[in-house]
Amino acid sequence: FDSFRTVVDETTKKVSYAPYEANATDFPLKEVKARVHWLLNEREGKTAWADVKAGAAEVEIGDEGVQFIKVTSLTQFGVDWIGVISIPWESVMKELNDTKFRTLLLGMLIVGGI
Repeated sequence: FDSFRTVVDETTKKVSYAPYEANATDFPLKEVKARVHWLLNEREGKTAWADVKAGAAEVEIGDEGVQFIKVTSLTQFGVDWIGVISIPWESVMKELNDTKFRTLLLGMLIVGGI
């Protein structure tokens, strides 16, 4: 991965090199773009990739609703990696709600039988 990108000034046609900084517009999938936008612009204010810290949060992202998000960092082979794991609140809560009523009913039957 080349950490620099070529920049061409349209008026002078002068070529220069600038450090590559990925941002939300660099990602084609809207789900990934939304998470990168949250990570770089909303989590701790506007920040750069190098300043992203590991942590966890429960946030609302766009029209996707509330998400459980875990941010991890790893340095491997001299490269700093940032991992973002996102789980929709609805998928977690659906399973909990489904089992909640079954457990409640089972508990009432046990208590009623005693």
